[in-house]
Amino acid sequence: QAPNGLHRLADILSIDVEASPLEEAVRDQALIVAKLLAKEAPMAKVFLFAEVECKLLDICWSHGGLNKGNPIVIDALQLIQELLKHADASLQDLVWQRPTVAPRLTHLLDLRGGDEFRNPKERKRAVERSNDEDDDLDSLLASGDTKKKEEKQDIEKTAAP
Repeated sequence: QAPNGLHRLADILSIDVEASPLEEAVRDQALIVAKLLAKEAPMAKVFLFAEVECKLLDICWSHGGLNKGNPIVIDALQLIQELLKHADASLQDLVWQRPTVAPRLTHLLDLRGGDEFRNPKERKRAVERSNDEDDDLDSLLASGDTKKKEEKQDIEKTAAP
């Protein structure tokens, strides 16, 4: 038995990895364990009362948010989803009334900080390159099949007067 084990696990999620980078692996493993434990409603409620979602949103922001595709961010968001899934209406109201949850969530969901938003010309160039005829899937497939190509040229020759 571990008295206050869930509260200790919640505290591990708030480890400042900038100050102690060796503990980042411990925090990441605690996140996975918390995600598994949060599937049970009583444990999810303990995590919500420990204000874990605020810590998780901080983790998401420190790992680049939704722009970088970091697996830690995905795990943190899945844990938040699991926590809110088991919360009744009054507990969800409590979460949304916390002064830090809504602003942190809006910053996380604001994709204007992403590379595609800041550098749209690079994204446009990549799209233009993919639209070239050389990269067209139909032309690549047709280039490998010379028999159909020859038949098409024969049809064009006979159709032209």
